[in-house]
Amino acid sequence: MVYIQGEEMTHYATQLLLNQWIEPYFDISSWETFDLSCKARDDSDDATLIDAVEAGKRIGAIFKEPTITP
Repeated sequence: MVYIQGEEMTHYATQLLLNQWIEPYFDISSWETFDLSCKARDDSDDATLIDAVEAGKRIGAIFKEPTITP
């Protein structure tokens, strides 16, 4: 699974969801995580976005935090 996270308030809510309802029942240690916050995309010249899309194509499953992507 590809896990895409951001920087908004939904990040906090998604962490609660993961901690309480997903991690106790599923092993997520093999999930590939990508930070698509504005800072991470700016710092990497959007390479992190490209890497996340490529991982999604390769794995075929993406869990994305609900965000408003600027």
